[in-house]
Amino acid sequence: MRDNHEWYPEWINNTISRDVGSKELHDYFLTNLTYRNRIVFIYDQVYISYVRSLSALIKGLTTFKEEIGEILKKAND
Repeated sequence: MRDNHEWYPEWINNTISRDVGSKELHDYFLTNLTYRNRIVFIYDQVYISYVRSLSALIKGLTTFKEEIGEILKKAND
């Protein structure tokens, strides 16, 4: 994007909003098929795959922590 779009500086500097920003920038984010497909792909990778994996990992680590706590408690009794 940096080398192909004049609106890149305003986007990277977060100086855009719904009511502010060039028409080209808004049109790109709303209608560009390549951009929209990348967003869907990233959403899938982050929120479906990564978050699901993290949730399972947290659950496993919580169980592991509880088991270690029980072992330490028995060792100290």
